[in-house]
Amino acid sequence: MQKETERGQDRQESSDGDVDKKDTNRDPLQDLGLVVGGWTDARSPEAEEEVRNMFRAAKSEDLLETLSGPSGRTNFLRVTLAFPENATLSRKRQIQKELLDKLKAMKCTSGIEGQDKAELWIQKDRPIEERLKIRAIVLTKNFYNKLPPLAGRPPISPPEIVWRGQVFVGQTKLLRCMDDGRIHMASWNLRGKSLEDLARVWDITDLSGTDVIALQELGGLPEKCPSSDSVLHHEVFLAGRSFTFFFADPSHSFRGSAVGIPTEWVGRVESKSAFCTGLGLVLKFQGTRQFFMTVHMPHDLRKDGLPVWQTQVEEILDFCATHRYHDLVCLCSDLNYDILDIAKVDERGIPFGRLLRELGLSHSKPLSATWRNTRGASSRIDFFLFSLPSMSVRDDRVHVGSEEVVGSDHSVITLTLETVGKSGRRKFCNSRCGKWWTDAPALATKCEQLAEDLDLNMRDLSMCHLATLCQQTSKRITSCRYQDSPELKQLARQRRNLQGQAARQLAKRIADERKVAKKQWLSDLLAKGASGDFRALTYLKKRNSSAYTHGSYCMRAGGSVKAISDLRMFYRLKYTQDDHVPRGLSLAIFRGRAGPILAPTPFTLTEIQEVAFQCKHNKSTGADGISYEAIQLILQTSLSEHLLELFNDVLWGVRPVPRSWLSNHVIFLPKTAAPECPKDLRPIVLSPTVAKVFTKALMIRLRPKLPKIQAFQVGGLPGRQALDSACAVQHAIRLAQQYDKTLYVVKLDITAAFDSISHEAVAAFLASAVGSREAELLLQVITETSVDLSIQGQVAGYRKFLAC
Repeated sequence: MQKETERGQDRQESSDGDVDKKDTNRDPLQDLGLVVGGWTDARSPEAEEEVRNMFRAAKSEDLLETLSGPSGRTNFLRVTLAFPENATLSRKRQIQKELLDKLKAMKCTSGIEGQDKAELWIQKDRPIEERLKIRAIVLTKNFYNKLPPLAGRPPISPPEIVWRGQVFVGQTKLLRCMDDGRIHMASWNLRGKSLEDLARVWDITDLSGTDVIALQELGGLPEKCPSSDSVLHHEVFLAGRSFTFFFADPSHSFRGSAVGIPTEWVGRVESKSAFCTGLGLVLKFQGTRQFFMTVHMPHDLRKDGLPVWQTQVEEILDFCATHRYHDLVCLCSDLNYDILDIAKVDERGIPFGRLLRELGLSHSKPLSATWRNTRGASSRIDFFLFSLPSMSVRDDRVHVGSEEVVGSDHSVITLTLETVGKSGRRKFCNSRCGKWWTDAPALATKCEQLAEDLDLNMRDLSMCHLATLCQQTSKRITSCRYQDSPELKQLARQRRNLQGQAARQLAKRIADERKVAKKQWLSDLLAKGASGDFRALTYLKKRNSSAYTHGSYCMRAGGSVKAISDLRMFYRLKYTQDDHVPRGLSLAIFRGRAGPILAPTPFTLTEIQEVAFQCKHNKSTGADGISYEAIQLILQTSLSEHLLELFNDVLWGVRPVPRSWLSNHVIFLPKTAAPECPKDLRPIVLSPTVAKVFTKALMIRLRPKLPKIQAFQVGGLPGRQALDSACAVQHAIRLAQQYDKTLYVVKLDITAAFDSISHEAVAAFLASAVGSREAELLLQVITETSVDLSIQGQVAGYRKFLAC
């Protein structure tokens, strides 16, 4: 009832006839007033008298200053309150809240004739920005409803309104974010300095525009806290802007802790709580909650360090127990623990890891030390821990030198979170890379049909023909992952055509049925694993070993846009050469050393078949989706002659190397359980299988003409593997111990060794096959091949020409 009456006020305020035209010139502090409503076309004088009677009954008549509203008849009235002359903004908001609670508790009804004892509602007046936002929503809805229906089209579905600032028609969003959604935060360990000390230096720091200020080791508290569980507040002006600091004296923290917010936000504070090492605030605004916390964790030299860590993590989890996905959680902390230094991980990592997992937190990544002492030691121990629902990270900075301004040993750190506005759901672009199951009889039939068609029309076989052929006769290998039943999919399709309450009820039904279906799926999967099903065991092992997905990596990296930008920059810096090498230099070196190129011997069908049947089954394909199994089947049909003709045309230079052979797709596998940056991902290149069969055939021809590989090398030799070297080293160590001999072992790990081989060196090596067309063609493929980096269905946009 309350929500409907509030919306009634919004609609009344947005109507064409009764809107106060001077409303856009209101005082920004007018949200300190109240709004009373619930009447239906009541006479304004009678409504005003009823409001005055309400204030008299509440014994607050002295707080009533003026009443305003539409003239004549009205559904609501605005109340301007009379505050004490010297009251601060924080005190005014406190008076407003106390009066609001008192009037709501009275549960007044209208006594005006004709109103049928309508229940009156009362709430805080809205700020000008929110009123304008609501007006835009209502006007957008009214405009859409007045659009004439199109002839021959189904009727227009009614729009749905989200009063926080969105209008939906079906799955399409008509309004984007009406504000930038940015929250600027700062965290600072003051080392005993007071709020007055902070106010004196605030105007000379580069912290203008900060919204939330978290402080640790705050000295000189404005007043003594009665107990360690008490949270008090105090108003301070920082560079002319009023902030209200909520402070506490935690039981297990050195000095005090505080969280400061703009005084105009005080009305949003829903709850506050003191921790053993800090405090937390919950702000409620536009239907979402914001959990802001500050903690000062103990260092590893304290005897009670680990118990305090465990207690503090429990308190934070209890404090955030009611948070939802769309709520913001931000923990501004002095951890006394460098979480970025893997070499210094200790037992504190256990409660810290639990905190990150259960709240889904990411952390800031300071690029420099946040703490320094007079002896020259420094470390990164100050961090922001935050959740990122539909948000991106901006301005993650350490303000080096700020510690000298206030006289602390900690630098202030800042972070900006910004709402990511989207016009709709991004469509995931599926790739043909991966594993495919080929229907052999269907492929053989279509191969015969395609071969006959090519012969009749005197056309050459192209890669498009092969890709289309395999796409029509292949399907993905059945996964053990959960999939909705046909009934659930049908319900989901029905929901797309519904609106309002019916859509929400059907969505709840779908969620309940999906929950039951997932439990049954997991039970069946465990039963299959217990019976020895290899695919079920493999899936369960992969599911439990790592929580890595592209989506989770993008969240930890600060959003898909930032993740793709980081990947592009990482690989650009990795492969950019210091000295510029002219394009085509490697081919010029080869032709200068190899001499005249002789005519090559054409491939035979037997030769290509031997190469293809040496390839392993069940391997991932490239972007064309052609598997090794499909190539082996094609080579046993009439289409094999056309495929052989394609290979020979490329070998003789009659046709250029197909573009698809030179394009490779890179996917990323995790090196760690929870990768956070590009170096934590291992790139795996998926190349077109037809190109790999062709280049294997070239290498088999070239091997007798190239210099022999030395016996001590284990890579690139048939029947040899890296394990052979490990066994040889272990045997050498045992012999040295047995005969008491000195043994020196040198290990050299070259960064990106295979990716950084010089094209010119490869050209000089291949030139030893004098006059070989196969060597020239292989070098051409090497130098012209490129890769596309993609993540979460989006191409990162960086193309790198491979070295091998």
